[in-house]
Amino acid sequence: MTAGAEDLVLVNAGGRLAAYVNACAHLGLPLDDAEVDADAGTLTCPWHGFCYDATTGECTSMPGAQLRSVPLRIVGADAWLRPGG
Repeated sequence: MTAGAEDLVLVNAGGRLAAYVNACAHLGLPLDDAEVDADAGTLTCPWHGFCYDATTGECTSMPGAQLRSVPLRIVGADAWLRPGG
């Protein structure tokens, strides 16, 4: 990782893609091993079980908390991410 780079996570929930900064809104721990439930459309933090809507990043466990989304554009088979907005 280079200076100023952000660690990101790309989520595929049943064919719907979303990208977030790789940090749980609860304690900022990484979401590398998060569980994605494509049928329910959720992403669950492996550390403390905080559950998020996988496509919006909104926390269903603690209303008001939200993952920091990253703009995402799909072009053919490529996903283009724009860290920092």
